Amino acid sequence: MEPVNVPSTSSLSGCRKNTFAILALSIILLVIYSNSYHASWHFDDEGNILDRKAVHLKALTLPEME
Repeated sequence: MEPVNVPSTSSLSGCRKNTFAILALSIILLVIYSNSYHASWHFDDEGNILDRKAVHLKALTLPEME
């Protein structure tokens, strides 16, 4: 018995497959973490992040982040 070669039905290029994979993964991650976007601060977050002005960024420039 000889194996049958079935031609691939996918006509997408490698670039389109990669783009689809990245887009699908991004959407899945957004859905998974969607319940945490509006969550409140917990445990020591308020004292260590909200109350410490030293960790707050004033600008997104390279010298400011050092």
